[in-house]
Amino acid sequence: MTEDRAQAAVPFRLIDNRIFVEARINGEGPFAMIFDTGGANIVTPELAAQLGLELRDQFSMPGVGEAVQPAWRTHVREAALGDIRMSELDFTVLSLAPIQRAIGFERIDGLFGHELLLRYVVNIDYVRGELRFAETGQAPQTWFRGASVPFEFIGNLPGVAARLDGLELRAAIDTGDRFSLTLFGPFVDDHGLRANRPLLRAVTGWGVGGPVPADVGRWSHLELGDIVVRDVTTRMPLARSGVFASRLADASIGNGIMRRFDVTFDYGRQLVFLSPNASFDEPDRFDRSGMWLRMTDEGGFEIYDVTEGSPAARAGLRAGHEILAVDGAQAGALALIALRERIASPGASALHLRVRAGRGEREAVLSIPALE
Repeated sequence: MTEDRAQAAVPFRLIDNRIFVEARINGEGPFAMIFDTGGANIVTPELAAQLGLELRDQFSMPGVGEAVQPAWRTHVREAALGDIRMSELDFTVLSLAPIQRAIGFERIDGLFGHELLLRYVVNIDYVRGELRFAETGQAPQTWFRGASVPFEFIGNLPGVAARLDGLELRAAIDTGDRFSLTLFGPFVDDHGLRANRPLLRAVTGWGVGGPVPADVGRWSHLELGDIVVRDVTTRMPLARSGVFASRLADASIGNGIMRRFDVTFDYGRQLVFLSPNASFDEPDRFDRSGMWLRMTDEGGFEIYDVTEGSPAARAGLRAGHEILAVDGAQAGALALIALRERIASPGASALHLRVRAGRGEREAVLSIPALE
């Protein structure tokens, strides 16, 4: 840390349930980076070219989707996050353009997190939008409130013992996961979790390797130490390859749940502290339209997927249709990420759309059900 400080604080924005911070690399920036508990250091090819970084040792990188993506290794002289300076770092160069297009991020230049968590005690204040770092032994006691949950490493991620409706599981805490709870394929199959349960099939996200289609349902409660989170929206991805199809863990706890807490990671003692915050009792927010949108090259919105029987399907919307306007505003003038937030908000009700289907255009009313 600069000026020999024992603590530092960095503001962040929670966008699509990801923690975005501003960072500088090799003296340039700021750049938009995701702070990820399991995140290796990554920059995009576009940023690597801007910084003049040398790409070497091409390899194939798997992710949450079924595809693999080409990636390269590079070296960064310095990365700065607020008052923290990191020097002589190895980075992976990986395209995040498909994710940016599919989610609608204004900008995404890379991610990091794991090395900072190894080095410092880290507190995440989701209500204030602030990341705090402290040298070992220098963190205030207020960071260590709430339940103390021990963890073991699952790769780079902290893995905790949890119970879902009484079923024991080993879950990775992943702040790079937009969803609340993701159950991995082998765990779902081993326990027959799709049987006798109302489920919706939908695209639930997009990451390295492509889309994440999944069966989505609700579970009564998730237990983390002495804390119980109720009415948990849970997805069971359909992929037969990639991270979610592995036995690396039984589940992933994402920011849909973590944002309900003031969280402190102490990697040295392998403990995570969870103190419920003002959002703890809020209903689990999710997209209730039944469609997945992504950006077109022209800046509009293409419907990539529609859930059978959903509000979008009842409005006559289909995969491949293009949304030209929303409530009279041209799609090209709107931010997709803002539209996602609007659809998922508790007060969402109806959207008036102009849609291009083939060569024709028509009007459609998308009625969004109330958040239960």
